[in-house]
Amino acid sequence: MKRKKIGITDKKTVEHICNIATDLYNLEQGSLSCRSRVQEFQLPRMAVSNIARIFKGIHYEPIAEVLKRDRSSIYHYEGQHKVLYETWSVYRNIFNNIYNAYDKSKTTNISKTELLHMLKAVGIEDVKAPKVFITIHISGFEVRLLSDYRNFTETVESIKKLLENYVHDIRIEI
Repeated sequence: MKRKKIGITDKKTVEHICNIATDLYNLEQGSLSCRSRVQEFQLPRMAVSNIARIFKGIHYEPIAEVLKRDRSSIYHYEGQHKVLYETWSVYRNIFNNIYNAYDKSKTTNISKTELLHMLKAVGIEDVKAPKVFITIHISGFEVRLLSDYRNFTETVESIKKLLENYVHDIRIEI
C-alpha cells in the first residue's frame, strides 16, 4: 500500500508570505485573495504564489486555496514568472521585496542535535508501533519521527509551536 503524504505546514507558509506582502505594500489583510486584477493586488499575489511554488516547493492546491484561485491561475503565475522577472522591473522589485522580507522573517540556523534536544525537552519521542510518520525538514536536514494515530495530532501541534520561528516543513505519511 502506498503511503499518502500530507504537507501540514504548506497552507500556513502561504498565509505567512501573504501577510508579509500585505504589510509591505500597506494592503488590507486578506486582500490578495480578492477578485480584483488591479496591479496593486495582482503583482503581490503573483509574487506570493511564485515564492511558495518555486522556492518553497508547495503544491498548487494549498496556494490556490489561500489565494482563492483555481490551480490554473497558479500554473499561469508560475509560467509567467521567468519572463516577468527578467523583463519587468516593477514585478521584479515586488517579488524581491517580498522574498527578502520572508527570508529574513524566520530563523534558519539550527543543528540536528539542537532540534533533537528541543523535541525531547517537550516530550516528543518515537512510539514503538508506528502508524504515522512525521518528517521535519529544517536547516538542510530532516528528522523523521514515528507516531501513532492516537498521538500524532498532539505531536504535530507541539512541533508547530516549537518551530514557529524557524523555516521548516512538516510532512505526514499515513
